[in-house]
Amino acid sequence: MKVQELLKFTQSKRKERITLRPAEFARIVERLDAEERLKILRRMSEGELVEVIPELSNRTKYLFFSSLSPKKSAKLISFLPPDERADILQILPSSARLKIIDKLSRKVKEETLSLLRYEPLTAGGLMTTQFIAFEKRTKVRDVIKTIRSRKKRHYIYYIYVVDSEGKLVGVV
Repeated sequence: MKVQELLKFTQSKRKERITLRPAEFARIVERLDAEERLKILRRMSEGELVEVIPELSNRTKYLFFSSLSPKKSAKLISFLPPDERADILQILPSSARLKIIDKLSRKVKEETLSLLRYEPLTAGGLMTTQFIAFEKRTKVRDVIKTIRSRKKRHYIYYIYVVDSEGKLVGVV
């Protein structure tokens, strides 16, 4: 899809769905000037944004979230994984960050604030609070079934295998 087609797509009534992978879409958006980037991102659905935002540069995230109201930013940020939320809030000015945090639900706020305590490039700043672990005696088919049935479909990079006491015994 060329940049002109992308702009035309966002100006249409959105009859067709974007077929690019989020990373590919983000790479195209990053090539545009700031005004065009905002135009495209503002026309995307929340579901599409949740997929694309993690793939965007910090510069584009800053530009986009700075253009939104604190309420709209908080709503959108709430759908993102906790580590991504914290990363976005870290790049915003403290005044904007506080306004957005104030609009988050109690649970999301607590989760996010626990990660914001850490400097961005430390282990704590890079970690996520969302992971998946199974006891080593769990059958593979049960693991697959559980993963497929999850409501939130975030990328799973590792599956942690633990013993009956919750101690790590391996990583898949």
